[in-house]
Amino acid sequence: MKLIGILAVTVMAAAVVVVLIAMPTALAITCGEVESQLAPCMPYLIGGGDPTTPCCDGVKSLRAMMGSTEDKQAACNCAKDAASRHQEIKDDLASELAAKCGVELGVPISRNIDCAS
Repeated sequence: MKLIGILAVTVMAAAVVVVLIAMPTALAITCGEVESQLAPCMPYLIGGGDPTTPCCDGVKSLRAMMGSTEDKQAACNCAKDAASRHQEIKDDLASELAAKCGVELGVPISRNIDCAS
């Protein structure tokens, strides 16, 4: 009887380990997060000039959120979708945004990018 109890505890412990290993460490970045970080940049993306401090702070925050390849691909797809929805965004300004904020974003903001590569 004692052996069955020990065996049951061992099986349960092994099952917990398998579940913990299989769980993702974090969820990918969401489009809501991408859009909220880039929202202060809309005046720049539409009209040019210099990005504002809140805009660049959002770009920096977005960069900090993108730790994994999955995060970068998700952010790329979200930015691409947002740029496609907002036709008034100028592609050249979008592609220059990160550099103007002094950030290596690692994700282009463009309607025409392949986010899988």
